Amino acid sequence: MARILTKVTEDGDLYTRPRQIELKIDAMLKLTDKKLSNQLDIGDPKSTAFLPSECLVYLIRDALRNGDNTKLNLILPVLLLRCERILIRKIQDQRITDKASLREDILCEFSGLFASDMNDKKVSKLDIFECRFNKAFKAFRLDKVEKELNRINNFMDLPQSYNHDNKELDDDILQHLSQAAKVPPNQESVLFMKDLLNEIKRLPPDVMKAVTLRYVIGFQIESNDPDETTVATICGCSSRTIRNRLKTAKTLLAHLMEDV
Repeated sequence: MARILTKVTEDGDLYTRPRQIELKIDAMLKLTDKKLSNQLDIGDPKSTAFLPSECLVYLIRDALRNGDNTKLNLILPVLLLRCERILIRKIQDQRITDKASLREDILCEFSGLFASDMNDKKVSKLDIFECRFNKAFKAFRLDKVEKELNRINNFMDLPQSYNHDNKELDDDILQHLSQAAKVPPNQESVLFMKDLLNEIKRLPPDVMKAVTLRYVIGFQIESNDPDETTVATICGCSSRTIRNRLKTAKTLLAHLMEDV
């Protein structure tokens, strides 16, 4: 029997799955991995054997809770493929030039919901996806698209003299690295920089490269000029990917700021 959901509505009522979804889940829980795999191959929503995405979300959460990697590896790729197809159809705004990277980011963040759900059983952000998947995923997608359009608009509004080393925009820990590359060192900064550089060397290679290009050498992350060399062009990826790598660096280096 499917577990009870824990998220509540604005009226204080527990989220509930549609009856047909509950029945599908109960039936799916009795399937062997082979039979489940056969049903996952059915892509026609009109087929009585088709497994709704609401059911797939339930099974993925259930597999994570039970440590069942076999089921997880069967089901998660199917759900993500469905989501990718939705994103390909729905993300058509011409202002978004790198739609592939945006789709990848949305899928990555959506996958992250399952990781959060596994690590904290009180987190119930996925409950709505078990009730009305298409509506929930639409809201999730639109939120990410809106943020991307705002980022694009903000970037297009930047003056040509924009200083990418602005403290209000750069991450604190990386700002120290940027400033150290420009001003004469003192004894305190030398000690801090030694620790910082040692930690940077331990970062994943692609993250370390992005940090070095951005904060040591001083390349811009992106540019309106297609001929300008930037961190993104050197690394051969999107500016969004570079920002994600710098965000990763900030997270991994944050402990150094405790004594700064």
